[in-house]
Amino acid sequence: MDLGELERLGLYDPHGANRTERLELLELCEARGVTLDEMIAANAIGRLPFVLGDCTMQPGVATIALEGCSERSGVEPALVLRVWAALGLVDDEVETLRFSEDDVRALQVLSVAIDTFGEAATLQLLRVWGDSLARMASAAFHTSLVHAPNSYLLRAQNEVAAAKAAAELGVMAVGSSIVTDVVFRRHLVRASHWYDRTYGPEPELAMLAVGFADLVGFTTISRRLDARALATTVEAFDAITAEAIALGGGHRVKLIGDSVMFVAADIATGVRVAELVVGAIAASEVLPVARAALAHGEVLVRDGDHFGPVVNLAARLVAFAAPNAVVVPASLDADLDDRQFTVLGALDIRGFELPLECVMFDAIV
Repeated sequence: MDLGELERLGLYDPHGANRTERLELLELCEARGVTLDEMIAANAIGRLPFVLGDCTMQPGVATIALEGCSERSGVEPALVLRVWAALGLVDDEVETLRFSEDDVRALQVLSVAIDTFGEAATLQLLRVWGDSLARMASAAFHTSLVHAPNSYLLRAQNEVAAAKAAAELGVMAVGSSIVTDVVFRRHLVRASHWYDRTYGPEPELAMLAVGFADLVGFTTISRRLDARALATTVEAFDAITAEAIALGGGHRVKLIGDSVMFVAADIATGVRVAELVVGAIAASEVLPVARAALAHGEVLVRDGDHFGPVVNLAARLVAFAAPNAVVVPASLDADLDDRQFTVLGALDIRGFELPLECVMFDAIV
C-alpha cells in the first residue's frame, strides 16, 4: 500500500501512536477485498474498524439508482419508495438511494405479494416486518457488543482485533438468513394451525382467552437498580414468561414494559397459562411477585397483535389483582374447576360504562 497516498487520504498518520496497528488494519481490509473508496467512506464516519463487518453484512453492493432498480425489478419507482419506506429502509435523500442486485430480487418477490394481497395490505405487512426485523437486528447488534470479545471498540485490544470481530459477526449475519428462513416458515405453519383452533366468522376475528400479567411494584423497584441489574431483571422476565406461556399452551403476544400479554384458545388454557406465569415469576430469585387477569371473547387479530374490548378488559383487570392472584369476570367462574375464589363484587373499570362482577383466585396453592 502507498503510505503517502494513505496519509493524503487521511487513513494513515505516520507519526500517530497507533500507526502500526492502523497499517495492519488497512492491510487486513485490502486483503479481505475492501476497496479504497469503502475505507475512505467508513473512516469519514468513524467506522474504519468495522468496515469489514459492514461490507460482509451488506446484501450486495448498492450501486443501482432508483430508476435502474425500477427497470430491473418491474416495480414503479414511486412504489419502490413506498415499499422501502414501509420496511424502514429510507434514511437518505431519495436522490442518493442506491440498490443492490439482492434488493432488486427482493422487490421482484414483493411485487408478487402486491399482486396477490393488494398494495395497501402488502405495505402494512411490510411495516410489521420492517419493525420486527429492525428490533431483531438491534437485539443481535447489542448482544454482540456485550458478549462477543473485542466487538466493543472501547474494550477491544486494538482496532485490528475489533475489525476481526466485526468480520466474524458479519459472517454470522450472512448465515442468519438460513435461521430466519427456517424459523419464519415454521412459525407460519404454527400460525395456520393456531388459526384452526381459534377462527371466527371473519378472517380477522377469533374467540380467545386474553391475559395480562405484570410485576407488582416494579416501577419503584427499578429506580433502585443500576443498568446491569435492570438488564438482568428484564431478561429474566422475558425468558420466564416466554417459557411459562409456551408450556401452558398459550401464545405470547408481546411484552409491554413490566407486563406481558398472552392469548389462549380457550378459557381453561388461559387460566392454566396465567397460573404458570405467576407461579414461575414467584419462584424466580430475580423478579418481584406478579399478578394476572383474564377475559374471554371475540378479538380482532391483525398484524400479529390483538385488539378489542376483551383485550382492554383484561388489561384493566390486572390492577384489581392481589399479588400472586388472578382476576377474571365472574361469568367465567364455571371454568375455574375446583379453585377457591374470592368475590370482588361489581368493579368500576376505566373505559367501560357498567360495573362488572369479578372474582379472584390464588395462582399459587
